[in-house]
Amino acid sequence: MNEDKNNINEDEINNKTNKIYNTINIIDKKLDEINKKISEINDIYIQYEFNRNLKLGLTTSYLKFQIEVLFNERKYYLKIKNIIMKKFIKELYNISEFVILILISLEDLDIGLENDKQNIMKKILKMKRMKNLNVAKINELINIILNNLRLNSDFLDLFEKFILEKEKINNRKNIHSKNLVVNLMSKKKHLQLEYEKNINQLSELVDYFYDFSICIDKQLKKQELLHFTLK
Repeated sequence: MNEDKNNINEDEINNKTNKIYNTINIIDKKLDEINKKISEINDIYIQYEFNRNLKLGLTTSYLKFQIEVLFNERKYYLKIKNIIMKKFIKELYNISEFVILILISLEDLDIGLENDKQNIMKKILKMKRMKNLNVAKINELINIILNNLRLNSDFLDLFEKFILEKEKINNRKNIHSKNLVVNLMSKKKHLQLEYEKNINQLSELVDYFYDFSICIDKQLKKQELLHFTLK
């Protein structure tokens, strides 16, 4: 009766998520550097532009050009950050909600063991969708999903326990109900597949954005134009 379950590698998920989280923080730091540089150059520009005693028109034109380039770089990095945040967090919300729906459907199974079921259900974590996205939501959503996937696994174990006990009782009482056990196991396999699908979706999502983050890191290191205007 026992089946090998596709258990999720939580350490790997957390490590890769931390990489994504850190990359977004690096972008934020880069944006902060750009903003400070723009402010610094702007102050100098104003001093030179309004100094009538020194004719520094050519100098101020270079400063203005530098500011324009930095504005363009800032726009680029803001867009990259927003694209990552919007897509990644949206998909995490979708997975989280689906995992919870599966848990709620499991609660409706008429298998007795009410205390065990309620002990699982009261540990479910939820989060409302929010319009204002921030990087802290990534780790929070990952922790919620991992917690609820563990509960899903616990529920499947509980369901199998019910099936095995039912089969044992029926055999002892010589009740011919093999079809019942087959149907119950079929139901469990279906729930198992849904559980594994959620795990795979989470793993694929994290893997994709982990690879994406590595590419962004490499790109940040090679941004010669940004280094030229920033450093």
